[in-house]
Amino acid sequence: MRSFDLVDFKIAESEYFLKRITRSKDMFEVQFLFSAYVSAMRSVTFCIQASLSDLDGFALWYESKQRELKNDPLAKFFLQARNLSQKVGVVPISSGSYSKGKALYYFDCANSEFANPPKEDVATACVKYLKVILRVVYDCYVDFGTTIDPHQYYTKTNYAKLGKAIEDLDEQMTGIRGYTGFVNWPEEYRWQAYRNSVPGCRISSLFPQYLGLHKPHPPSLPNDPKEFDGISWVPPCLQE
Repeated sequence: MRSFDLVDFKIAESEYFLKRITRSKDMFEVQFLFSAYVSAMRSVTFCIQASLSDLDGFALWYESKQRELKNDPLAKFFLQARNLSQKVGVVPISSGSYSKGKALYYFDCANSEFANPPKEDVATACVKYLKVILRVVYDCYVDFGTTIDPHQYYTKTNYAKLGKAIEDLDEQMTGIRGYTGFVNWPEEYRWQAYRNSVPGCRISSLFPQYLGLHKPHPPSLPNDPKEFDGISWVPPCLQE
């Protein structure tokens, strides 16, 4: 199974081009950027499949997501735009306007090769499409979190499901069982120390920015262990 970082990378790449579309004042440049944007966005679902196809339950889960995307007019348009951009060379942007220091560009509604292009400006439509695909990625972090996210993997609940304990993680990471077993240090602080040692999801900031949602993540523990309530955080995919 490949790392889910591939998915995060493609989302970040897509947003890179999107931000430049929203700022550009040159139609030719916007066409370049749009072509790159739709190519990167189309890669996201391919990367999801490459990362998760071996997991039990993924095939049915992904079938459901595919049906949703196929029934979404915006997703259908962007898929078509990517195909025509890469296989024919056609980019469906035909006009623009400039007012008060801001440039807006619009899709070619007269081109019969594109079915039902969005009526809003290019940047707005691209933001909407990013949200559609980003929501699929977010759902991956909810439904397969302990597999793809180190911060959900290094939790007491997940290791218990695997038949392991914190001492097993100590041995795995340092070669010494009980390495993090400091006096008066609750076990949850040991799990947090390992979580803090890995980067985790690299696009966490995009979920609240575009979706108003936060990726599942164990809450930070109080600085003073005496204030800890003793409750272990449970990843959503392990909650009953």
